[in-house]
Amino acid sequence: MSKELEKSIDWKKIYEYTEANTGIILNKYKKKDTEVIVPCEIDGKPVIAIDREAFKKKKITSIQIPETVRLIGVDAFLCCEELETLEIMNPNVEIKRGAFYDCKKLADENGFIIVDHILFRYIGTEEEVTVPDDVRVISSAAFEMNKTLKTITIPESVEKIEINAFYGCRKLEKIDISLAHTHLDISAIDHCKKLADKDKHVIIDHVYFSYLGDKSHIVVPSGVTSIEKYAFSWNSGITSIEIPEGVTTLNSTAFYLNNLEKVVLPTSITTIHPYAFLDCPKLMLYVHEGSYSETFAKEKNIPYTTL
Repeated sequence: MSKELEKSIDWKKIYEYTEANTGIILNKYKKKDTEVIVPCEIDGKPVIAIDREAFKKKKITSIQIPETVRLIGVDAFLCCEELETLEIMNPNVEIKRGAFYDCKKLADENGFIIVDHILFRYIGTEEEVTVPDDVRVISSAAFEMNKTLKTITIPESVEKIEINAFYGCRKLEKIDISLAHTHLDISAIDHCKKLADKDKHVIIDHVYFSYLGDKSHIVVPSGVTSIEKYAFSWNSGITSIEIPEGVTTLNSTAFYLNNLEKVVLPTSITTIHPYAFLDCPKLMLYVHEGSYSETFAKEKNIPYTTL
């Protein structure tokens, strides 16, 4: 679209928009046209962003987004189920979570909706899924409530997996992933009970994520190297935990437990977050003399005894 033509259009009839310091933000698409070309300029100022839910549930079939646009907001094209042609001119545009969630006609032959290396949604029905090698981000709720998924392989190209990515995948039993390359948000696997082993421990790539059982005394399995945030938190029935050799890291609020009385720590511990034992008024740490854990207990004034 030429700049001359853009200047002749009454954009207020097409979009609700606001003016920021550096340009125009499109807040809502008002028309019913199915083929859309987003303008480069409005009122002589560059269009720099598409706001959250701006095109939500619109019946558009194609859209061209100019290089002036630097940001596509949360859920910007949520449930645009007829959208099948998408052209983004700016290769460095920032795309927020859910921007193309359930844009079903954008899915490839394997059921992946991928835009600019972000996997927004999987609409396939396979039990075993391998994420494509060009994906860098698995967006929020990408596999949410999937009824068939049992195992998934995450390539090292994936840098992060966002909140609720696998929420409610009740058949999900295994995630093949290298957490050295990929950040897995702790909420990504909420309500995925089959990820737990027979003793109700959820462990992925040697990282302990949560305990789903009801025992008061917990022995963390060998092979674990770190305890994630909130791993044991809010389980009021837990009173004692034994951490095995090999574990090096205890993350923030890992043991946010009012009734926790005893934690046995190994010599392998090298990092304990200052808030790892937040709100544990009954706690006694069992540590090895001269260990990092003993130093930590002294510095944080946590009662302890040596083994």
